[in-house]
Amino acid sequence: MKAMVLERFGEPLVMRDKETPPLGHGEVLVRVRACGVCGTDLKIWAGQWPTVRPPVIMGHEPAGVVAEVGPGTGDLKPGDRVVASLYITCGQCENCLAGRTTICLSSIRRLGFEVDGGFAEVVRAPASTLVKLPQGMPFTHAAILPDAVATPVHAFQRVRLSPGQTVLIIGMGGLGIHALQVARAQGLSVLACDVDRRRLELAQGLGADAALDPADDDVLQACRDFTGGLGVHAAMDAVGLAETAELGLRCLRMGGRLLQVGYSIGQSVALSSYEVAMRELEIVGVRAASRADLMQAVALVRAGLVRPVVGRTLPLEQANQALSLLRQGAVPGRVVLAVDGETGD
Repeated sequence: MKAMVLERFGEPLVMRDKETPPLGHGEVLVRVRACGVCGTDLKIWAGQWPTVRPPVIMGHEPAGVVAEVGPGTGDLKPGDRVVASLYITCGQCENCLAGRTTICLSSIRRLGFEVDGGFAEVVRAPASTLVKLPQGMPFTHAAILPDAVATPVHAFQRVRLSPGQTVLIIGMGGLGIHALQVARAQGLSVLACDVDRRRLELAQGLGADAALDPADDDVLQACRDFTGGLGVHAAMDAVGLAETAELGLRCLRMGGRLLQVGYSIGQSVALSSYEVAMRELEIVGVRAASRADLMQAVALVRAGLVRPVVGRTLPLEQANQALSLLRQGAVPGRVVLAVDGETGD
């Protein structure tokens, strides 16, 4: 099989011929049709994840067709259309049994991190991570669901807001633009915030109640004006910089909650212990998404409540260009690698 391999941190991925991996108990070979590319891939490429050891095949959002099944794989069969959740966990610890598999206490491995992922013609994955896809869903759309759509689903599971409540989403990149849609599907009012006018226009087209540019708008005052002076019920930081997290905290009402979805390695957020205590603010971490979240993401797209936003599709051999486009922030929505050029049924 052909694969784009990260052989050294910070250097271009290299196309290599690799042996197709053998199957163990409960494992499946998936012929990859498309794989999403996201900001975390840039961090992996740069060597910021201590658990990643090159050479490794990146790509944690593969979608494709089951090619072969090993023993103990349930009802999966060759020809099934599937998308993979990236987390491979023990399934037995306290957190896993409670459904919080993204913070397994025993063993966390992830496709495209510690385990070879989807920047390849074939990927090996546990059957327990796979979700079947409906006929007619393009693989390019399916390939952004495990992260860009399922993560916002997971976030709003962490803080269950009621229809009519208001959320500020900071960052209308690939994650934020889908968080907006998930929030709207739950009946929430959404204030979208970004420094890129193209992304804000996209957000307005997808139903944002307001589009705020911090360079031109007083975001705090806009949140207060929209909520009768109280502030938003929740703020989602989909960027992960110190200033974006702090902006989210400032815009919260009493008892408001900050959803920390985006992250930057090595940055710290300044907190006022007085403000957090006196206003009873909550800071809620959101670590990617579980298989259950991915199943819900598939259902939302199938129902037409979320439209996957794919800004650019490139062939597998142009994975380095995909990473470059991501680094430049040049593409609204998500970038996807189409592995064999066939992205539909």
